[in-house]
Amino acid sequence: MELELRRLASIHGVDLPALAEELILSWDELREILRGPLFSVGARTHDHYALTRERLRDTINPHPACG
Repeated sequence: MELELRRLASIHGVDLPALAEELILSWDELREILRGPLFSVGARTHDHYALTRERLRDTINPHPACG
């Protein structure tokens, strides 16, 4: 997928590094946003796998015996 994205960007004259620079927050911009009360940062996975109901239930309550 990455190769195809690069190919299409090249065909259409899109500068991917410049686009990323424009759209992705810098560390200073992120720190500024974090000062506000309505924003937080948390961990996420690299890939977004679809969770089955059972896996989702295990994720929410990994120790069912504990209630």
